[in-house]
Amino acid sequence: MTLQLKLLTKIKNKVKEISGFKEETSNLALALSFGIAIGLSPLYGLHTLLSFVGGFVFKLNKVAVFGAPWIVNPFTFIPIYGSGTAFGAWFLGYHKTHLKNIDFGDSFYTLKEMGLPLFKSFLLGNMIFAVLGGFLSYWFFLFIISKLRKETVIRNKNK
Repeated sequence: MTLQLKLLTKIKNKVKEISGFKEETSNLALALSFGIAIGLSPLYGLHTLLSFVGGFVFKLNKVAVFGAPWIVNPFTFIPIYGSGTAFGAWFLGYHKTHLKNIDFGDSFYTLKEMGLPLFKSFLLGNMIFAVLGGFLSYWFFLFIISKLRKETVIRNKNK
């Protein structure tokens, strides 16, 4: 085995270890789903801190917990938080009264009047989405990781 191949194998094994490949399937799925829940939470700006604290407190895979919150990024920010806020408004009944015809071109006073209902809708709707997203993504990742690992075992047996 050449030096380059040994080095490449070492790097590949390290990446697999860091990414949780050697970790139990359920633990890796839990780390990813925890990160997804953090990413969907309305605590934007605290995602990195929450990932850091949660990863160490719950002894989760750090790479998975840190990477998963990036589901919320500049491209997905508006659809995710917008739909969560709309859901929160619907859940609280604000869609019928306070937030019926939002026109962001209105005066500052009009927007200020909608502030508390809009803030409550944002918090509640996105927290519900975060909990549901974390729960559902756990089962999704558990299925996907299990399937990938089975395929890897089969592929390795056929070599």
